[in-house]
Amino acid sequence: MTPPLLQVESLRVSFGGVTAVDDLSFTLETGTRTALIGPNGAGKSTLFSLIGGQRRPDGGRVILDGRPVTGLAPHRLAHLGVGRTFQIARVFSSMTVADCIRVPARAAMGRSEAETRAARLLVRLSLDAVADSPAHALSYGDIKRLELAMALAGAPRLLLMDEPTAGMAAAERLAMMDLVARVADGEGVTILFTEHDMDVVFGHADRVLVLDHGRLLAEGTPEAIRSDARVRAVYLGG
Repeated sequence: MTPPLLQVESLRVSFGGVTAVDDLSFTLETGTRTALIGPNGAGKSTLFSLIGGQRRPDGGRVILDGRPVTGLAPHRLAHLGVGRTFQIARVFSSMTVADCIRVPARAAMGRSEAETRAARLLVRLSLDAVADSPAHALSYGDIKRLELAMALAGAPRLLLMDEPTAGMAAAERLAMMDLVARVADGEGVTILFTEHDMDVVFGHADRVLVLDHGRLLAEGTPEAIRSDARVRAVYLGG
């Protein structure tokens, strides 16, 4: 039996006496797309920071493909195959679109391979027409796609996406997640994403994790989560 790509075991962290993540455990199977949802303050962003290396937990473990990676710095996790996008997109605004993708690609692989990968991502994410434009001149939707391309440039096995459609109109959100699904499937990337738009969650996740006060309230298929009385009570409503 193939082991899970990611294992989170009894993870916990507190800030000033407030427990943000409380004895949290779950696994992610290779090649799946998992949504992380819950009320504001549930601990979603904190959990992302613990997995992505921006914060160290007070206890528990994060295991990537059988290797303990708890508390490793983001750049070390990147070399092990963990990518991340943020709610507020982070790109190199003074660089061209192509160079924004080349930089993380070159950090992960040889120059020739990086050039090939950057060129392929420009096409796959429909950014080839603006490849020579400065990143700061892009539309908001193009910036979000550029950030995705940068996160994919290092050929990650696990991609953490914090509200990938934040700030987009409804049609743009669905189109963005359709693109994420196509690229992730083509690249064989496992995805964990947070999202407030339930159309996006139920339309694009294989599995859903629900946090409440730092604890795992429920997990299962979108259909099971949609009908879970506890989830409806604390988050989805009646």
